[in-house]
Amino acid sequence: MEKQKDTLYIPQGIKKEREYFNGIGLKEIKIIAVSFVIAAGIAAVMYVLTKIQVIAFFIALFIPSGTYMGVIKDDSNVSAIDLIRFYVKDSRTQKHYPYVAKAEL
Repeated sequence: MEKQKDTLYIPQGIKKEREYFNGIGLKEIKIIAVSFVIAAGIAAVMYVLTKIQVIAFFIALFIPSGTYMGVIKDDSNVSAIDLIRFYVKDSRTQKHYPYVAKAEL
């Protein structure tokens, strides 16, 4: 007889919220919309100050697209901003490195 192994199944990438597109839910759409409004405001101010349409166009284009790339979630349900948040949280926690004193030579 073969022994049956007890394996632990850990599900990965289970979505908590409804997604309208792959990796984009209602929360991400709201964040992208707010960044678009802010970028449009900054672009309008830059156009009024410089009268150069190219600068205003690139500001209005790059800020929302950068926000999109930051908030979109991958297959494991983690975004680039989440990874940065995890790194900052981990770097601020106290680390414990056990020290063993050995006899000096």
